[in-house]
Amino acid sequence: MEKRMFSYFAGVVLIIAVMTGCNTRQSEFSKLLEKTELLMEKRPDSALILIDYLFYPEERLSREQYMHYIVARARARHKNHRGLTSDSLIFEAAHYFSRNNKNPRQSALAHLYSGCTCFEWKYYERAMHYFKKAEEYALKTDVAALNGLVQYNMGLLHASQGLYVEASDYYKAAAWFYDDLPEKQVHCYSVIGKMYMLRQLRDSASLYFQKGMEVAGVMGNQYLECLLVQDMSEAYSENKQYDQAEAFLRKSFLLNSDSMKLAFYYLNFAKLYGLLQENDSVQKYTRKLKENLTFSNDNRVIANAYSHLADFSKSSGNFEEAIFYREKLDETFMRDKEEAEKQLAYEIQKKNDYTRFQNMFNTRFIRFQQRILMLMTALLFVTIAFLFLLGGMLREKNAKLKMMRNMDILRKTTKDLLESDTGNRQKGITMQEMVQWRFTVMKETIQLKYHMPEKTRDENQPILDRFDKIVFDRHNEAPLNEFLSVVDSLNPGLQYFVRERYSHLSEKEFSVCFLSFAGLSIGEIGFLLNQSENSVYKARSAINRKIGHNFCSVLREEFEQNSDKSSVR
Repeated sequence: MEKRMFSYFAGVVLIIAVMTGCNTRQSEFSKLLEKTELLMEKRPDSALILIDYLFYPEERLSREQYMHYIVARARARHKNHRGLTSDSLIFEAAHYFSRNNKNPRQSALAHLYSGCTCFEWKYYERAMHYFKKAEEYALKTDVAALNGLVQYNMGLLHASQGLYVEASDYYKAAAWFYDDLPEKQVHCYSVIGKMYMLRQLRDSASLYFQKGMEVAGVMGNQYLECLLVQDMSEAYSENKQYDQAEAFLRKSFLLNSDSMKLAFYYLNFAKLYGLLQENDSVQKYTRKLKENLTFSNDNRVIANAYSHLADFSKSSGNFEEAIFYREKLDETFMRDKEEAEKQLAYEIQKKNDYTRFQNMFNTRFIRFQQRILMLMTALLFVTIAFLFLLGGMLREKNAKLKMMRNMDILRKTTKDLLESDTGNRQKGITMQEMVQWRFTVMKETIQLKYHMPEKTRDENQPILDRFDKIVFDRHNEAPLNEFLSVVDSLNPGLQYFVRERYSHLSEKEFSVCFLSFAGLSIGEIGFLLNQSENSVYKARSAINRKIGHNFCSVLREEFEQNSDKSSVR
């Protein structure tokens, strides 16, 4: 018998351990997702790597956490300039957060990246709808960075459609939200300047470019200032103001401290001087471009450089060199194409691995659930049988022990009552101590009668009647008023304070409030008031609404404060 019992309990412990292990794995998965959120701003590439290796989130996360995962994945891909067109789950996340409306920040992010996905699909009206919803939720968060991001993306959407006036307004709103994020604010001033350049408003463009320069100067961020001046050069070049473009490009070159970007600057100098028809300068910077091209790690710059070198060699009559650079250009294109194909193959393989892993996990999980269910069913039947057997044995024994214990308590309480009454008269104890003692006896008497079985109570009714006369000094049908009177004696002025402060309490609620304050349980209060426990529960709920949650603590605190004020006066 003992061996069988040990086997049953060992099985229960095993089930608890397995369930705890599952919860632990889910907790670890949630922590990884939180870590991904923390890495998103400063290290988005690491965040994307981490989120790509969070396998099987549908089963390891709750519904809400899984929606958080979808938003985090879209956010990481967007920050790493990866396409969102293949991610349609982001729309489900937006629908989920919109329907539940519990987390405005997540709702804003879900709608924002839904809009970005539609933007990539060139569904501009639908994208604007999602951006507007994102703006609505973002304004509820008071998170400046989030509001600025939403406004900036709406500016991008309008700029891509040639609506430069509307784009400028959204970029200005973004710059206002980025007031405490100077790096992002500088970038906003730069794109606002470009919008004005495209509208041929050079003075306004110069004003915003200058604003960006001032913010970058206050920060003392040379790298940021270099990027801003570079953007200004590109804007003037697009507007065919090549002299201004050359001046700002040279200023950006002087601010640059990255040797890997030299090829970029020499390429742009060569192109600008070509537009200005200054052939000597074109030759000079083309030569410098050749010397520094090997130090560049930007494939886009390398491809443009080879294209320029091929055209320059061809125009100079050096056809062999032109063919050489054209082949280098083709090799660069092929290498980029191969890398893109490898990335695509990697993503397809990862998707296939994910699907295979999901199917395998589903199969194992179903089998595991079936075995656990069978084991739990067997344990349930054995446990029920054991409990019935054990319960039958213990009920009779407990009934007898309880009866004997109640009788002993009754005799002891009666004896203590008589002895205490005699002792108090002899020793002349203070009225407060007498009241406290009387309160304790009354409370214990009520608790004793409530917990005593009805059968035992009927058998010992004469003793109980005599006991009530000693304790309450009156007929046993009026213990409530006597008990409330003693509680008020222990807390002078409490009854008047409650009736004055909370006059909207009903008589029943007033009694329940006082008895709860005295420390009686729900069942004991119902016994004393001759009410059901459900009725007492309802009364307590009503008191909580009228006085405050955990009304006993609130009442005690307010009464003490009122007593302190009265003593000061």
